[in-house]
Amino acid sequence: TPETPLTPKDPELSISANKLEQGDTLVFRINGTNTPSAAATFDSNPAALFILRDALVGLIGIDAKAKTGASTLLVKLPSGEYFRRDILVGPRAFPVVKLTLPPQLVAKGVTAEKLASSITTKDKPALDAVFKIITPEIYFNGPFAEPLKKWTDVGGFGVIRESRSGGIRHLGVDLDGGPGEAVAAINDGVVRFSGELENFGKTVAIDHGMGIFSAYLHLSEIPVEAGRPVKKGEIIGRVGSSGEYSIEPHLHFSIKIRGLSVDPRRFLDTANQFLQ
Repeated sequence: TPETPLTPKDPELSISANKLEQGDTLVFRINGTNTPSAAATFDSNPAALFILRDALVGLIGIDAKAKTGASTLLVKLPSGEYFRRDILVGPRAFPVVKLTLPPQLVAKGVTAEKLASSITTKDKPALDAVFKIITPEIYFNGPFAEPLKKWTDVGGFGVIRESRSGGIRHLGVDLDGGPGEAVAAINDGVVRFSGELENFGKTVAIDHGMGIFSAYLHLSEIPVEAGRPVKKGEIIGRVGSSGEYSIEPHLHFSIKIRGLSVDPRRFLDTANQFLQ
């Protein structure tokens, strides 16, 4: 059977945007398609592809460091039908700031170089290994929630903190929260990491299926263990300041899609338009 293209005007096809920026999430939905054997790619990156209420839904992360320019979204259905869409990925003006340390850390002999090296060699590999897990199903069946009752961004996504010998990329958001404030799972899933890391402190990473992860850092308490299923809104930790170099209570919150770092705020806003 020859392949038959679906046009962008097909009423059953909807897509979040034709123009994106680094750190965005690309989402598409094809109503009336409930076959899990479809395939979708954005250039060489496969989509997190799943069936939700008789619709095929795809989520694709546009990494904070993604190459810019023209890219192609290609979705192939088992019937031989397919659609191809040209997507333009533009650069995002991420702030660049000097990586400075508070006096209490300087007094302990901490340098920007030591901090960057410690994160790169100790904490990051532990979580990166978790984010490589691709569970072949989704655990959720509806929109995502927020981890705290109030969203107050005090540390933006993608900020580049530079020092003389390199820098640290902030691939999450820092949310203001009171000490001990409840932190909730943003959707159903399974805890894949629950433990304490040197710099990130008490950390929880939740697998929502198909390579979609949420992570919660610097917690003061962790009431959930790895391998435990959790429900949307369930308390999975409390705001704290754990970690060698954290100096005040806050929640570092991040989202990964098949290992790619996306802006959590944009992910929630975009994905939820298609998951109602």
